[in-house]
Amino acid sequence: MTLLSAPHLVFVLFLAAAVSPGADDRDACKLGVEQYTKVKAEVEAATQVFAECVAQPRMSSCTVEFDELEVLQDRLESIVADYRDACP
Repeated sequence: MTLLSAPHLVFVLFLAAAVSPGADDRDACKLGVEQYTKVKAEVEAATQVFAECVAQPRMSSCTVEFDELEVLQDRLESIVADYRDACP
């Protein structure tokens, strides 16, 4: 095994620190996971409400329920994009 000279060792340590995620990066990733979990639960709940509306025996367009799903789907897309940026 070859020992690294002091300048090489300093360079290797500097490089490792440069590519390691910092606290801010980890916090952003953690926030991304939390936001995804929250909006996922909201989408699941809104899907259930929409399904219940459609299943009713009376005729209904369920427009309000569908619109809510559409809004949540847009939020989900945005949060997934933020997550991908924060958690490479």
